[in-house]
Amino acid sequence: MENKQILLTQYVSDKFSNIKRKFTLNPYLDHLKSVASKSDSFELIAGYEIGLLHDLYEDTDTQPDECIEALCNMGYNKYHALYISNSVLELTNPYTRKNKPLLSSSKRDKLLLNFLENISPNSQSVKYCDIIDNCTNVVQADYQFAKFYLPKKSKQLDVMTKGNLHLKKFAKETIENQTSLLKKQII
Repeated sequence: MENKQILLTQYVSDKFSNIKRKFTLNPYLDHLKSVASKSDSFELIAGYEIGLLHDLYEDTDTQPDECIEALCNMGYNKYHALYISNSVLELTNPYTRKNKPLLSSSKRDKLLLNFLENISPNSQSVKYCDIIDNCTNVVQADYQFAKFYLPKKSKQLDVMTKGNLHLKKFAKETIENQTSLLKKQII
């Protein structure tokens, strides 16, 4: 790991220090590191950085300008910092209940599908890594939540057609495995 990646990991750790994962109550940083590691292992462009930062704008009050400046201060060049930030923006859901409180959940979901369909291939690939990490063990963590969550993530995969095919296949298999567990628990 490069020195600037170590600095970035510390930056993200500070930003998410008080945030825990739903259901497991593990530090949220664990999820971010997992997505970063998987993205990096598939040699996605700036995969480690984008994976580590993918929830920054959605789950903290950090703004893109602040992130870009921080990245530059860590040693990333301005172009690379802008690319990373723009990719994180592509992975930031603009249709959350907080951002669009007057829209129904189903309308927000439809808008998000259209949004995800049009993000870059690299960002779709990072999203596949996010889906893999979020869906692994979701049935064991929260059976009731999994009944709604897995079909939603499957629909997202269906519209994201431009990313890394191996990652997409892995994400589909993860959802299928969890759906199979879900069905076994229903019987």
